[in-house]
Amino acid sequence: MKGASGEEELAAARGAIKKLGGAYKETRTLHLPGGDTRTLICAKRFRKLRQLTPETAEKSQKAR
Repeated sequence: MKGASGEEELAAARGAIKKLGGAYKETRTLHLPGGDTRTLICAKRFRKLRQLTPETAEKSQKAR
């Protein structure tokens, strides 16, 4: 959940969402009591993220 600038942050985060195995699904604007507005950004994971530990990171660097 983001503040009122959620749409702008989504534009900046699309690459990270894709890199982490996700895809943008939808955006919902919520109006809270007291007049505040929040943006809920929904994403769906479509690929498992390979867990990278210090040991596997070292092995993958040596393989290159």
